[in-house]
Amino acid sequence: MKNKLKLLIFILFLSVYGCGYEPIFSNKNITNSSGVSINNITFLGYSKLNSLIERKLKFYQNKKIETKGVDVILDLKKDKKILSKNKIGDPETFEVQIIANVIINRSSSSQTLYSSDINYSRKYSNLENKFDLSQEENIITNNLVDEVIDEIIQAIISST
Repeated sequence: MKNKLKLLIFILFLSVYGCGYEPIFSNKNITNSSGVSINNITFLGYSKLNSLIERKLKFYQNKKIETKGVDVILDLKKDKKILSKNKIGDPETFEVQIIANVIINRSSSSQTLYSSDINYSRKYSNLENKFDLSQEENIITNNLVDEVIDEIIQAIISST
């Protein structure tokens, strides 16, 4: 019985190993299929969002300098507002807003292809547990950053 189990495992291992199986999301299979090529990303001012946006845009960043790519200049701001309070004066509803001033230039020349302010906001309710509240704010901020990046990529695709 033990030998049959070992033989079965060995046969399964050989069949999976020999068939050329490769994970779908391995680094070799991920390519920039949108045709977007960002040569440089420049941030004006300091914001905690800079590293988050830069990390997410690295997928579109070109390692070698090409004349077909674009340069992206970003000025990011994050605002958190209290929208409503209860009778005691404790906040009940918050709003997180991300404002991004985006300028997209052609790398080969200083021609401006796109310039706009991108503004996204979300409202959320206060929670008693402050850790959960900060986690929810981080999740909302990440979702808003994803929306800003999607709009930047769409602007690059439509302007080139």
